Amino acid sequence: MLRLVYENLKACGRKLILADLVAKSIAFVLLAPLVGLLFRGFIAASGRTVLADTDIGLFLLHPIGMLAAIVLSSLAIAIFAIELGILITLSLATHLGRPISVRQSIHFVASKGALGILGLSLRVVLELLLCGLPFLALGGGIFWFFLTDHDINFYLTTKPPKFYLTFTCIGVVLVCMAGVLVWRIANYIFATQILLFEKADAASARSLSSQRAVGHRWTFCLWLVGWATINFGLGCLLTFVVGSIGKAIIVWAGSNLVVLAAAVGFAVGLVALANLLANSFANATLGSLLALSYANHARPDAFETSSFDGAGDNTSSWKLTRLRLISGLIIGILAAALFGGSILRSFELNDSVVITAHRGGAVAAPENTLAAVESAIELKADWVEIDVQESVDGVVLVVHDSDLKKVANNPAKIWQTTAAELQSVDIGSYFAPEFSDQRVPTLAEVLARCKDRINVNIELKYYGHDQDLERKVIDLVEAADMQDDVVIMSLKQKGLQKIKKLRPNWTCGLLTAVASGDLTKADADFLAVNSTLATKPFIELAHRRGKEVAVWTLNDSVSISRILSRGADNIITDDVALVHRVLKTRKEMTPIDRLMLELSVFFGVDGKKTNQWSSDDAE
Repeated sequence: MLRLVYENLKACGRKLILADLVAKSIAFVLLAPLVGLLFRGFIAASGRTVLADTDIGLFLLHPIGMLAAIVLSSLAIAIFAIELGILITLSLATHLGRPISVRQSIHFVASKGALGILGLSLRVVLELLLCGLPFLALGGGIFWFFLTDHDINFYLTTKPPKFYLTFTCIGVVLVCMAGVLVWRIANYIFATQILLFEKADAASARSLSSQRAVGHRWTFCLWLVGWATINFGLGCLLTFVVGSIGKAIIVWAGSNLVVLAAAVGFAVGLVALANLLANSFANATLGSLLALSYANHARPDAFETSSFDGAGDNTSSWKLTRLRLISGLIIGILAAALFGGSILRSFELNDSVVITAHRGGAVAAPENTLAAVESAIELKADWVEIDVQESVDGVVLVVHDSDLKKVANNPAKIWQTTAAELQSVDIGSYFAPEFSDQRVPTLAEVLARCKDRINVNIELKYYGHDQDLERKVIDLVEAADMQDDVVIMSLKQKGLQKIKKLRPNWTCGLLTAVASGDLTKADADFLAVNSTLATKPFIELAHRRGKEVAVWTLNDSVSISRILSRGADNIITDDVALVHRVLKTRKEMTPIDRLMLELSVFFGVDGKKTNQWSSDDAE
């Protein structure tokens, strides 16, 4: 089979790559917007405008969310299957000695199988969902049984033996699930081909494919695993080689901004092109593999070899002349310079940011304690961020986890314990002996300590228990006369909506780790996002819509500087002193150094080793 695939790629490999690129372009221009519109429609039908964090899970558990997941997954698989169908058609036609053009293969698939492939994809999604649900339920049950006695942060921090045991068991379950799913996918190994070439409907194609796979499933599974392994290895090798070339080009360009702009544009374009071609090559090899495996197992009386009769290969020849080469180089250099220039212009050279001490600044003192608040003030943070929730007797306390297991090895649940009992627990010794006097503070105590000294960012925490948290926070803030010095944020949009209903002029922010949809349209005054969401385009779009962006939780020099270059408004960190050192160092950095730092992950350039970045500051 390897020999046959090699010969097939040798005969029509360039056409396969071209067909894949054309199919990707069509999908990007026509089908991707359709998927986006459908997704926004499903979100709107659920009464939301954007999904963030826990809302994503709640949405998927809702009937509309389940329907959305099934429909959109089916559509996504169908788009990929149509792309593969085009490659299979080209490969099979070449194998049978009836080569056809890329245009003819696209027309063939569009006219004979597009709708059928959509129906087939729906069957795949439903079957895999039914097969996977028991495993997911078992994995969830294992997690619930072993890791729900205490707050998850306790297990993530201390990692007791049952933490490793639990995730080992869940890993075994997921591996078994993956094996079953691959086995089920093997039943569809010929389904697309049967649908395209044998005039079968989706149900018949799946049934016939399953019948022909009997006795060959292990072989097909090994082929698929081998294909994935080989292409993954080739992709890693290509990434390393192209990344090294891009790094060398940027370093060679030096400090001349004009040359640097062209070098950056060329290097970024080279990496993007290499990744695109690697993906197209992987798809081409998969299409060839599926076509040839089908040819070896097809029924001669069922397969319509006449489908390709008279098609011919009318692909026009194309030669690389000296004029075309020179013209291409000139156009490429100009495009690279323009693209690189746009990248250089996107960097923020004047840092304008405020610093928020996360949980009071958890590097200098125990989190969410009065000692942490004092350290944030001493380190000249602009804001101190704290977490609040209610005790069983309704007192608003400053504490992050659902219990005190992580900070005091005490399993007391916040909402099941009185404030007096919670405040009798030492929550500072775990950090250092000198903090043994620290206790869980009330929100009133923290506000009194912060008044006229530092602004306060209050995060509302919910663990399935809420007597009247929003109203109580409002009352305490107003009693301290700090409504102009306080902002509210939360993962829970309903909590923010309640605050806004009670106090429309208060500043409220949505806290988000993952999101679906356009987060910048969320009903919030500012967005506090994970660093993975804080891309340059996202920050710029948020600013155009009048929203500031805070990024959490940044505790290393390179990440802090990179987010500063993207124009973030607020850095949320456990280490306030580190952010000050980064800001001081950046004042001494040239635009070239900042560029190298921003591209450190993309090209493997070590931003910590630029000549202005001292080892003390870089940590």
